[in-house]
Amino acid sequence: MEKTVSEAIEYRRAVRIYRDETIDTEKVKWCIYNATLAATSSNLQLWEFYHVTNKEIVAKLTKACFNQNAARTAQQLVVVVSRKDL
Repeated sequence: MEKTVSEAIEYRRAVRIYRDETIDTEKVKWCIYNATLAATSSNLQLWEFYHVTNKEIVAKLTKACFNQNAARTAQQLVVVVSRKDL
């Protein structure tokens, strides 16, 4: 079933704990790629995306996320950094 953007926004939900299921890394990379195509003012693109799949690094980042369930149970993380210096 296809949704309009408004319908997708209304349908959204927050996930706090993730299932222990394998995530297709290529799908995550494709989503990140699509995010890089977002339009920006003057094409500045002041962001960087980091796809973290290493369990040890995910565990360290979980501490930076205040040990929240969403970060603690995630198999992969995407860290978005805004670069005001660019």
